[in-house]
Amino acid sequence: MRIRDVQVGDAEILCAIYNHYIEHTTITFDEQSLQPEAFALQIEHVSQRYP
Repeated sequence: MRIRDVQVGDAEILCAIYNHYIEHTTITFDEQSLQPEAFALQIEHVSQRYP
């Protein structure tokens, strides 16, 4: 298994995984599903400070 830093191109699949937990559990603070574009912006923002 290869582990690497997140990339903006990962946003669509990561968003799908995260949305599953938004829609079917109570473990996130988000109440509505996210769009991949918004998720990509979050990746860009956070990646500026953290790997």
